[in-house]
Amino acid sequence: MQGNVKPDTRLKQKIAAGTLNIPDRALLALADAAAGLLPGAAVYTGPIRQGVKLPALFARFYEIHNSQKLDDLTEYELAFDLAYWPEDSRSDTELRDALYALEQGLHRLLWEDGEFTVYRRNGSVTDRVAHVTGIVRALEQTVPDDPYIEKAKKEVTI
Repeated sequence: MQGNVKPDTRLKQKIAAGTLNIPDRALLALADAAAGLLPGAAVYTGPIRQGVKLPALFARFYEIHNSQKLDDLTEYELAFDLAYWPEDSRSDTELRDALYALEQGLHRLLWEDGEFTVYRRNGSVTDRVAHVTGIVRALEQTVPDDPYIEKAKKEVTI
């Protein structure tokens, strides 16, 4: 993880305990990718906080949609908002550069044990804060481990 990524307290606890779920992993992958694109900004997970050094980027999911595809395959669509607070609030150039870097650079998000894909990125500036929204798509496959599966594995001969 990039040095300028600042996970919130609860996420730090889950990292230490090894209990990250798919949204946690996707959020960390998103924050890590954004931190690489904006190396001069601290990237925080969770809600916007006061008193941080600027420039700063806040990464959060505001919606999670899940759909069952097959018996053992689930698809998640995680809607995100990245809010970039510039160092110079009067600089249109800084806001435009941040929007461009994030929209162009966020596609494949790599994490320790997999990859997530970003779809439908959109950028805007509201009240001198740059926002990039989009969708992160993740697939989860459940491997059955009930007794019938275990028995079938043992009885299969080729």
